[in-house]
Amino acid sequence: RLGKLELGGGGQLYLEPRVVGKRSAPHATPGVAYEDYVRGEVAERWVEENPGQENEFPNPESRSARSHKAFGYLGFGGFGPIIWNNLYVSHKRLHPGTSVSEAFQGRTYDVYITDLTDERTVFEVGNELQLRVVPGRFDVTWAAWYGDYKDGDNDIAPTDFDRTVMSTVLRGQVYITPTVHWLAEGSVAQETSRNGNTYRNRKDSIFRNTGGVPDTEGLEMGDSNTRNTVQAKTGLVLSPLGEGIFTRPSLRLLYGAQWSSQNNAFGNDFVVNPDQNNDFETIERHWHHLLSAETEVWF
Repeated sequence: RLGKLELGGGGQLYLEPRVVGKRSAPHATPGVAYEDYVRGEVAERWVEENPGQENEFPNPESRSARSHKAFGYLGFGGFGPIIWNNLYVSHKRLHPGTSVSEAFQGRTYDVYITDLTDERTVFEVGNELQLRVVPGRFDVTWAAWYGDYKDGDNDIAPTDFDRTVMSTVLRGQVYITPTVHWLAEGSVAQETSRNGNTYRNRKDSIFRNTGGVPDTEGLEMGDSNTRNTVQAKTGLVLSPLGEGIFTRPSLRLLYGAQWSSQNNAFGNDFVVNPDQNNDFETIERHWHHLLSAETEVWF
């Protein structure tokens, strides 16, 4: 730390060596196509190609695995209206998965997936700026974040491992008294899939994807590759320890609203995966409203 400037950085490397005979060590089932893995049809395809040889399903082959994380941090503040600014950047290579189980014709098959999940990376950059706009009366915090998720093994199926995500949020807090505050906040977010449609934007979206036919096996899940979300909330904050957006404990009485381009994007009991064979009719709904009483304490 140098006066009003902070610098930081670090990294972590994880190596998991090949260990023959250890079930929890990295392994790969040979000859598995990525599409069959995504669809959960590895065992079915193998039995079709090797009838009567269910007991000869390929044994896993041992592998080694590695992953890492590197990050950097820059902080500064304490001058002018800037209370503090935090900037961070990180890059991660995710550790591969171990295995999945598939059931076919009354039997269970273990499929080992190290070779199918060992090229997943995540790049993230984020910034948070705290401003004292009117000393003792009005503070603002603005934050933005970008994430780039890549999966070198996958170029056919939309997943959370192959997408870009960006969001920004702006919060203002007015100090009516030292302990009674008024909060207003808004945020915007966008998620974009690299491998095609994964979000359902309409109640009849099943008839809007390719040919109007549901893909129940995982390679097309909706009618859009992008989900946009806008949120806003406002209300009273009771802060017994005084001023500050991040002063805790606090009691908040808030009203919030959310709009999403995805139909029924929030948790609910309505049908969220419309299928032409569904027994229950889905509805078109993009708005969500909420009244809440929240208590937050940091330890």
